[in-house]
Amino acid sequence: MRFRLIQIGLTILTIITATRPCMAAGDRVDYLKQIKPLLRERCFGCHGVRKQESGLRLDTVEFMLKGGDSGAAIAKHDSSQSLLITRVSAVDLADRMPPKHQGSPLSVDQIALLKSWIEQGAATPLDEASEPDPRDHWAFQPIVRPQVPAVENLSWVKNPIDAFLARQHETHNLTPQAEASRIILLRRLYFDLLGTPPSTTEITNCLQNPSPNWYQDTVKRLLADSRHGERWARHWMDVWRYSEWWGLGQQLRNSQKHIWHWRDWIIESLNQNLPYDEMIRLMLAADELFPSEPDKLRATGYLARNYFLFNRHQWMDETIEHMSKGLLGLTMNCSKCHEHKYDPIDHVDYYRMRAFFEPYHVRLDMVAGESDFTQDAIPRVFDGQPQLPTYRLIRGNENSPDKSKVIEPGIPEFLAFGELKIEPVNLPADASQPERRPWVANAYLDTATKATETAQAKVDQAQKAFAAAKKTKAVFLARMAAKPKSDAGKTATNSKPSASSPLLHDRFSTLNESHWKLFGGKWSHSPGKLEQQQDGATKAALHWLGTPPRDFDVTVRFTIKGGSKWRSVSLAYDGTQIDPSTPMTDSDSGQSVYVSGYAGGPKVQAAY
Repeated sequence: MRFRLIQIGLTILTIITATRPCMAAGDRVDYLKQIKPLLRERCFGCHGVRKQESGLRLDTVEFMLKGGDSGAAIAKHDSSQSLLITRVSAVDLADRMPPKHQGSPLSVDQIALLKSWIEQGAATPLDEASEPDPRDHWAFQPIVRPQVPAVENLSWVKNPIDAFLARQHETHNLTPQAEASRIILLRRLYFDLLGTPPSTTEITNCLQNPSPNWYQDTVKRLLADSRHGERWARHWMDVWRYSEWWGLGQQLRNSQKHIWHWRDWIIESLNQNLPYDEMIRLMLAADELFPSEPDKLRATGYLARNYFLFNRHQWMDETIEHMSKGLLGLTMNCSKCHEHKYDPIDHVDYYRMRAFFEPYHVRLDMVAGESDFTQDAIPRVFDGQPQLPTYRLIRGNENSPDKSKVIEPGIPEFLAFGELKIEPVNLPADASQPERRPWVANAYLDTATKATETAQAKVDQAQKAFAAAKKTKAVFLARMAAKPKSDAGKTATNSKPSASSPLLHDRFSTLNESHWKLFGGKWSHSPGKLEQQQDGATKAALHWLGTPPRDFDVTVRFTIKGGSKWRSVSLAYDGTQIDPSTPMTDSDSGQSVYVSGYAGGPKVQAAY
């Protein structure tokens, strides 16, 4: 254990020693290895080629001596008079560099290293070059068509691209491969343009084709094949982040339902040879360019795909991120929180770009002939919040917006090939109120007409069934009337009463309490009407207090008027006498006839 402690102590000592500047008195500071990397890491972000706070650049010694608004940054051989040392060693956070939230302060050793370099005369190479400007990167330069090079192997060159390859062959003393066989070329074409191999028949036809233009003809034929759009749309769908919607149960949380309309638009655009620049315009602005053309509005599924239910900031972030990645070929993510380190994109550029998309929202538009949006509809964007302001989020924190200034739409400087003019667009009324389109109203009318026809058919069917039931009832009553009367010798409780002497006939002109007992519910009586008005899953009963015989006929007339759900009435009889002094329970009587007016499925049930 003692050995391990000593070993750990030596390790710590080694680390501490390594972090301190290994400088003895008289050692020279290497500017390129010790000073410039430190300044590049901690200072160039605000005082470099892209940005010069207070007019100061620090990426060369020449710029340091020239200084900025406050004068020279360094004074050779005198660190005490060097503004650079004053600012990096300041105690007050308002004066210290780097500023708070933009970098941790320089360590004591790093400040000492800067002082030593200045005291030694701030030596620098004579040919020191400034940092390269990111705006000069080849990717941000205008495209220039190069001159086709002249080559010796002219017989090998069949198009301008071949000339560039031939020049490299000659430069590097290479011999090109022999031309591939016809079958190999055919397979390459099929895999490249359709994503599938040629069939045996297609190979045979190709080999037997005597035309010297067979290759060009095959290219044209495959480009005209619908499978070409399907094959290449997959690549664009990956770049443009196509995916179906998802949510929790039926709740939509991401993307939009029926987003497949955008997928079909991509495929059709490729197969119809729609120019790429037009595809971009439609995906970003079809709602303003063609507000009344549903077929073109499908293109805005590109923006509808980014919809996120719970956080609009995330929604906007993903829109900007994937617009820049998918359409500009670069990322703007970093500039959400700070100046971009590698690309010429400022912090505020991120929010200028966001301001273009700030007003938009998403909705579903009706598809011709289908008024049920759960079955089909076109997902699209529209300006749902045109007055919504855009603020710069400090350090990208959505809880810290800088509301001192509204950010107007704009693009990074390196993309500003001309003056950006933003003008209002006059949209037709149906752009914000799509239900005003005549064909939409007709679709709803057609749906209502079909629903009415279906309902009328059910009414007709019910009326036929009712007429059949009345006929059956008449036959039943006739048969009952023809039956012989009960024997006179039977007891009264077992004999069926004659039609001339009913056990009870009551139209409820009054509520005869000697005949009836009310249980539960909320009852009200008026001449000719006894009504139970309590709603809910509770039992209420009207109980006859008489003693019925074993066999009897019952005719009851009632109307179901209310009830929030089941709307039910039951007839129950079991030949037992219920004690009026005790509360009624579910076990007191069994249901023999059950009638329900439930909207989901009205029914009548009878038990024998």
